[in-house]
Amino acid sequence: MTEVRTFIAITMTNEIKESLSNIQTELKKAEADVKWIEPQWLHITLKFIGNVLIGQLESICQIVLESTSDSAQFQLSLSSLSAFPNLSSPKIIWVGVDKGREECIQLSKRIDNNLNKLGFPVESKGFLPHLTLGRVKSSCGRNELSKLMAELQTKSFGQMSVSAVEVMGSQLTPKGAIYTTLRELELH
Repeated sequence: MTEVRTFIAITMTNEIKESLSNIQTELKKAEADVKWIEPQWLHITLKFIGNVLIGQLESICQIVLESTSDSAQFQLSLSSLSAFPNLSSPKIIWVGVDKGREECIQLSKRIDNNLNKLGFPVESKGFLPHLTLGRVKSSCGRNELSKLMAELQTKSFGQMSVSAVEVMGSQLTPKGAIYTTLRELELH
């Protein structure tokens, strides 16, 4: 039986994707060795599940639906350009959630705990709502990248209303991952 690499996410509006694409353009001026996420694929991962059998998808969607049934729509704003492990030695470049942070954390926690009923392990580390912009591949241009990130660190990247979460499929290709919405589940 075929498997699909699966995760649960909040996708971004076109306006936010454009704003984040503009920041990526600014950061590219550092000429650092970064694999940038294509703007159309930008999202906040609430739960990465991994490879699942296609036959399991309906059960996963049902659990996510149960997890979101008590969740109201909420406002989300993106700010705080940062990096893991830190700005001076970036490996993952990301933008944090400001407004809506607690709602994202609670939603992620409910989904995580409920998916455990299907045998998926609960995350051992705390959830930090964020959106990945790129992954640093080598130290080439890293100092210049760190300087640019420090300058843009407090910028705001937009606000949106979160009205749904999506069960997403991910296909890995040499050019990067391609995402497909398998099911959109509305918040109330």
